[in-house]
Amino acid sequence: MKIIDFESMRNAAKTMDPAIWCDWVEEALIHKAEFACPPKLRISQSDGDYFNIMPAMYEPENVAMVKMIGRHGKVGGTAQCYDGRYAHL
Repeated sequence: MKIIDFESMRNAAKTMDPAIWCDWVEEALIHKAEFACPPKLRISQSDGDYFNIMPAMYEPENVAMVKMIGRHGKVGGTAQCYDGRYAHL
């Protein structure tokens, strides 16, 4: 498992051509129908804080993903990618 924090991603993004990001978005939109995206789950807390959990699966590449966003004073989140064949993170 490799954990890549936000600052590492931000620094890597600074070295990339932004056109690549647009290509990634375009590719995802072209293949949108191939993703299994069940409804997101929302867990609300009595103090107004919450968690949103958004799973997705892209079988052509055997990738499963889970994005979790929570608000606890400020909004933060994580994204995890798994090998869809073996569920390895």
